[in-house]
Amino acid sequence: MSLSIGAALRNGFDDFASEKGALFTAVFVLLGIANAVFSQTFSVALYERLFDFIPTTPENQAQLEQARQAVVEQAPLSLGTSLAVALLGLFVLFLIAEVLRIVAIRAFADDAGSPLPDDATRALGSTALTAILAAIVTGIVVAIGTALFVIPGIVAVILFAFVRQEIALNDSGVVESIRNSVGLVTDDALAVTGLLVVLVLLGIVVGVPLSLVPIPLSPVVTLAVNTIVGQLVAVYGIAVLTDAYQQVTTESVTEDEFAV
Repeated sequence: MSLSIGAALRNGFDDFASEKGALFTAVFVLLGIANAVFSQTFSVALYERLFDFIPTTPENQAQLEQARQAVVEQAPLSLGTSLAVALLGLFVLFLIAEVLRIVAIRAFADDAGSPLPDDATRALGSTALTAILAAIVTGIVVAIGTALFVIPGIVAVILFAFVRQEIALNDSGVVESIRNSVGLVTDDALAVTGLLVVLVLLGIVVGVPLSLVPIPLSPVVTLAVNTIVGQLVAVYGIAVLTDAYQQVTTESVTEDEFAV
């Protein structure tokens, strides 16, 4: 029995539309806004550093000021802090995001009605550390694969689809979670690839209406809408992939039980 894309999408939507889905959507939207603030802060601070390396002369002073002003206008949420503070903020938000993904996966995998089951925070510190290390390792592999004519990077993304679910639900280590994810995906590669394609297309489609607005929107409004839409898709994606993981692992267990 293969992974059912339709069932994963339907079950994922049921979880997404539930109380727990609303809870995690709200939290992830707040996280997305905070990430946007520090991303813009980083961008402004980086450009300021670059501008410092450009010699200022009477001829280019006006142009440099205009360039600085343009950067600031495109980053209205910037805190105006140093590059180090911006990097620290982004790193802390990265850690928080990994913890929240672990909790969300466990919550969506739980059939109880509670938005936040007791098991959701089990051994959260060590599990989050494993997830962070796995994210770094898989991120490096994907980056290298993308640099090698893109396609290897896409293949790596597909093979690592269930790494976080393995860590959150199976208590797997870094190497074990990667190995198990690759094994689960290769057993039903076409269905998993199809499911990921659907999620990517969904993210593109829901973002189209904003680009069709006939009037120019302020950077703040555009950022707010993009953040909300992006986090809605992200939370739905977590719910869908968690259901898909449960499908393929349940089938594996059933096959093992009947194996002679």
